[in-house]
Parts: sequence; C-alpha cells; structure tokens
Amino acid sequence: PVCADFMRPLDLPAEARDPIIWFPGSTIGNFSHEMAGQFLSGLHRWSDGGAELLIGVDLVKPIDTLEAAYDDAQGVTAQFNLNLLNHLNDVAECDFQAQHFRHQARWNPQLSAIQMFLVSQKAQQVQIGDECISLAQDEPICTEYSHKYSVEQFAVLAANSGWQLQHSHSDANNWFSVFHLSQAQSPTPAQPETS
Repeated sequence: PVCADFMRPLDLPAEARDPIIWFPGSTIGNFSHEMAGQFLSGLHRWSDGGAELLIGVDLVKPIDTLEAAYDDAQGVTAQFNLNLLNHLNDVAECDFQAQHFRHQARWNPQLSAIQMFLVSQKAQQVQIGDECISLAQDEPICTEYSHKYSVEQFAVLAANSGWQLQHSHSDANNWFSVFHLSQAQSPTPAQPETS
C-alpha cells in the first residue's frame, strides 16, 4: 500500500507501472473543469504509456432531481453544510453562529454544476482569526461545486487529457457512469459534438 495525496506527484514502484487506475465515486465532480483536466493529465505520471483508467462520473440529470439530492427533505445535506461553520469555529478561531445561516443548493447551467451555499439570514459580522467580515442579509457563501457531465462532455475532457474512451457503463436512468479509458499514444484535442 502507498498512502499519498492523489493531487500531488507520486512515484510508484517499477512493478506498478502501467497500472489499472480505479478512481471510484464521482470525486472528479468536485474539481473545476480545468482542475479535472489537470488531474486526468497528471495520472500519466503513473504510467509508461500503457495505463488504463476506470473512473466514476456523475451525469447531468433533471434539475429537480439534482437540487433535491443536494437539499434533501430530511435536511441531512443542510446539516452537513451548516456543520462547516462549526468546524471553522473549532479550527480557525471563528465565531460563526450556524443558526443565523440557511442551506441552499442551486443548479448552475453555465458551470454544469450544483452549487451549495450557506446564506446569511441577517446582517451580521463574523470574526475569522484577527479579521472581521461583514455579511449582508441573504448574502451567500459558496461552500461546494459538484460538476456533472454528459457522456460526450466527459469523453472530450478525457481525450483532451490524453485518454481514449473504450467503454462507458451507465445505470438504467443514465444518472451515473463508469468510464473505461486507456492512455492515448498522442493526445489530440477533441471538440464536443454540436447539434
């Protein structure tokens, strides 16, 4: 086992070159499109040209389904998001009062992403270390981006990062996909298809 940060350079032992890389879940959705491309390109450092990649990707789906997933009726995601303020209070000498914020999740079609926010419910000041920040009523703090892709969009991102699509496997609703990619010999920038 190698314990490492996958966003930093990692030298694998010689016997592990040209691996099958499995990147489960849909963690890549938490990266901006630029960072996702850099991450995919960076995986080449683990290979001598023969690597394969299995990667999970959350697909674009109906907006009401997306927004309900990030603002569930039970309030679990809201509690998760609001707990960020409690964590900041513990680790960064802040004095956020979570009861003065509300959770919000919105689909941003320009970014192809769900954005999560904590919205100030009143005009207030928050101490963060030595700095005091003023927040207006209804002023949002963006806490998360979760990017979604179509199969075609992700295939283009992969191709532009030096990977060739072999297969994509989706669920019956086409809400999630696992992509099987192989390392391209020479990356050729691809363009999304237009209709």
